[in-house]
Amino acid sequence: LGIVLNYEEDYEKSEENYRKANALIPTWTFPINNIGTNFLEKADYKNASIYYKKVLDIQPNNRNSYNNLGAVSENLGRYQEAENYFYKVKEFGGEYLSITLRNLGKLYKKKGNIKGAEGYFLQAIQKDSTDVEALFDYTDLLIDESIDAQKALGLLKKAIQLEPFLAKGYANYATFLRRFP
Repeated sequence: LGIVLNYEEDYEKSEENYRKANALIPTWTFPINNIGTNFLEKADYKNASIYYKKVLDIQPNNRNSYNNLGAVSENLGRYQEAENYFYKVKEFGGEYLSITLRNLGKLYKKKGNIKGAEGYFLQAIQKDSTDVEALFDYTDLLIDESIDAQKALGLLKKAIQLEPFLAKGYANYATFLRRFP
């Protein structure tokens, strides 16, 4: 229920449900992490960090919390710290790796390292060819930097085929058509 309420941006009720779950099973990191995500989505980075670190106190190798701490750091403009958190997940491998590689791509793009960004987006897509967000992020890079219009178009079409109901795909396609008529 907390997930649904979070999706509906009812963060107060979402947090209430996560707290109830946490009271039942105090060592279950899922609800603690998601309380942090509620704070992250409200741009309350201080509280988000507190909850992600609580998860790491219970489960020191929790990839999701390291990814989320990276997102917090990135949002605060602490790019090196964000990169360190993302690299920590990369060292672990396995679950969340494509998300981490995508996050590194977005971070490198923000820092102006276009080749590095492209490399990480490609790695993310190679790790999970159905990661639509990685496909979108990579096409954004290809379009924004005018790197390869045909490649961007092919990736956009693939992303739209994978998730035909996501408006973002069509918005990206419209941007593409405006840039490359």
